[in-house]
Amino acid sequence: MDPSPLSSVAALQPYIHQALRAWSDVQSTPANLLAFLLVVREERRTITPEHNPVTLRHATNAVLLRGIQLLRLRNPRHAEILVEHFLNDDAIKNIAARKGLNDDTIHRLQYHAITDLSEIILELENDLRSTRALALEALLPAASFDVELIGCRETLDHLGHELLAVRGPWLVNIVGPGGIGKSALAHALARQLLRAFTFERVIWIDAGPETLGVSAGKTELVYREILRQLEQKLFPGTGTVHGQTDQARKALKTAPHLIIMDDLEIETDSPVLLERLRDLCDPTKILITSRARPPGLAGVYLHLHDELPLAAAETLIREFARTKNAGNLAAAPAEDIAAIYQAAGGNPRALKLIVDLTATWSLPQILRDLTTSPHGKIEELYGRHFKRAWLALQPASRQLLRAMPQTGGAGITQGDLHQLSGLTEPDFHLAVSELVARSLLSARGTLHEIHYSTHGLTRAFLQTGMEF
Repeated sequence: MDPSPLSSVAALQPYIHQALRAWSDVQSTPANLLAFLLVVREERRTITPEHNPVTLRHATNAVLLRGIQLLRLRNPRHAEILVEHFLNDDAIKNIAARKGLNDDTIHRLQYHAITDLSEIILELENDLRSTRALALEALLPAASFDVELIGCRETLDHLGHELLAVRGPWLVNIVGPGGIGKSALAHALARQLLRAFTFERVIWIDAGPETLGVSAGKTELVYREILRQLEQKLFPGTGTVHGQTDQARKALKTAPHLIIMDDLEIETDSPVLLERLRDLCDPTKILITSRARPPGLAGVYLHLHDELPLAAAETLIREFARTKNAGNLAAAPAEDIAAIYQAAGGNPRALKLIVDLTATWSLPQILRDLTTSPHGKIEELYGRHFKRAWLALQPASRQLLRAMPQTGGAGITQGDLHQLSGLTEPDFHLAVSELVARSLLSARGTLHEIHYSTHGLTRAFLQTGMEF
């Protein structure tokens, strides 16, 4: 695989040479227009929003000329040779004759001049990328999730690849229960992808019902509020202007943006909402985090974000304990870590809370509170993660979910779960479908046999017998 043109001066040099040779060529290619350079794309933006072959070449030449002017300060002789040969279209033999040198010497000087110019333009590019990345990151929510990304490297790379693909999918949905690390994953993806500079902007929208001020199920109101926030972020300081929605859609359709909609509620009418969001895409992409998966998955790339396995959970507990100076837990024996995992599963937010609580309470007391008499921060944790979904569940779904602690941590077959639930066949099927959709029941297995289970934190919550 060829190295990236931005990986080194040597890798960039052939492209700079092509661009210089095409100085007067209106019928250019993306390579000799240096379209991969952010400094060139910025120059295009300053010239005109409407591009044609002449303006595209003008923008590239402006960047080359800026580099040559800086080169003149470092090595006037090299800058002069580039101007005479490429900008003035003078032949090498004529330049050699005027300077009293042979052609080979001029060719050698030209080679070194292009190398110097490539170094200067690479410096300009790296400086702009660093400045732009910091400015884009400042528009994202504050990062407080790094420890939650333990064990997520492969997922980050996979989803990053899907979001950078010039084709679809246009809508990507990260689905999982509360506290599982969906927002952390989306935030890490945003920071990772903005530095690829494929997207014009990365826009973060807190789409939770409390923030939007609109309850789920009101598709039109949710869509309007999302559009309002998009308009504010695309055109800051302009207020609400007639026709701005069309401008926002045009901006998203003209240049690729990455829009993150965090904690969007997915309900039965969501296909209508998702279809309207899909209309804003191509080349723009939308990344959604939600606790429930969309009904009817056509057009949505689904990633089910699961709880951490024991090894990753142990790493998270020890790392977070170190940041909190909780030395006893950071160096705790494996048996204590296993007990935590048995009680709370691999939910990053719950694991972090347990670390925090060890500053005040003993570990055995914390683990008892998780499953018997939750209060204080544990009660808040359960309310934050389960109240919204629990209140929305059908009675049959609640009945099935209440039966799950009897299965322990192991999975249970469909037939055994049906018998355990005591539900009629229709109610059982509806309950399983709803609980799986809301990330309260996991379905794993083969094409011919599925086993159902709950996450560790869900089991702990159910064992408390809490109601909302």
